[in-house]
Amino acid sequence: MASKVKIQDIADRAGLSRNTVSKIFNGKYNGPEKTRDYVLQIAVDMEYKEYGLIKKVKDEKSPFTNTKNILILTKGDIINSNFFSYIVNEIQNRIEGEGYTLLLSNIREVDIEVMQLPANLENGIVDGIVCMELFDKKYIEKLLSIGIPTVFVEFYYEAWVIQGNYDIIMMNNEFQICQMVNSLIKSGFRKIGFVGDYRHCRGFYERYMGYTNALKEHNIPIDPKLCMVEEDGDVYFDLDLICSKIKMMDPVPDVFVCVNDAIAINIIKSLKRLGYSVPGEVQIISFDDIAEAAAMNPTLTTIRIFKEELGRSAIDILLDRMEYPNKKRRIVYVDTERIIRESTNRNINWL
Repeated sequence: MASKVKIQDIADRAGLSRNTVSKIFNGKYNGPEKTRDYVLQIAVDMEYKEYGLIKKVKDEKSPFTNTKNILILTKGDIINSNFFSYIVNEIQNRIEGEGYTLLLSNIREVDIEVMQLPANLENGIVDGIVCMELFDKKYIEKLLSIGIPTVFVEFYYEAWVIQGNYDIIMMNNEFQICQMVNSLIKSGFRKIGFVGDYRHCRGFYERYMGYTNALKEHNIPIDPKLCMVEEDGDVYFDLDLICSKIKMMDPVPDVFVCVNDAIAINIIKSLKRLGYSVPGEVQIISFDDIAEAAAMNPTLTTIRIFKEELGRSAIDILLDRMEYPNKKRRIVYVDTERIIRESTNRNINWL
């Protein structure tokens, strides 16, 4: 199977043109070194034998074996995601000049289905792993079974059920959402719904817990009819589906607590399509503070994630884990910041 890998396959995986990848392979590429290294690492992962990278990586003279190598392993799109790129850049800055080489590898759905780990993990060249956006329990367990020190940025939603010596970096999810919902309740709002699959990952679960804990504190029952908590998928990104869900709500909530900004933006668009005003009739709060949150109309009240700090914390914890691999599991939280904008009323007294 590996012998059938073509240059176009590698180009597709890297998100680059076939011409660019060909230039990298034949030594005629004059672009950024990070892009070149990224493509070469993909060739390693895909076992592109025509290029001979597998032998090169195993060779004692290879630059990969003359340094300590840290692997960024993600199921997300590193190249096109601002979230991932900020974290990767901070990790690169932190290890620069300290004798480490940064490797990148993207996990596909098919890799998870067949439980296939990246080839470089089996070559003995990886000393530590920073794992992002990987939430499949069985795949995580297989990854941990190889014994390489690993830090996860975000995690499977039931954090403590997976055994092993590893660390998790999280953002402050539960407290911030709880405080914001408390503020809305004290301002008179009672019909408060939640939108998002809280079982998708640990962060989503903690945001849901913040929402439910605030309601319980004020003896307000959780009303499933006000919530959209289906499994993550098209239901949160198809405006027609969202509109149909909102139409079935009777009444429509005073507040929607959205698990992230991308979903919140679609909720606002759907509410507008149905004739509701935001924040006149429905308040919206969310999480992430992506660029679109400040650009849309109305601008989005949300909670800001400090991506650079996540990157710095991840690599600091990983270096410590590499030095002391038998330490017990740790979850480290990075603080977040509330950003109040136009999707909530101005007269709310925020706690």
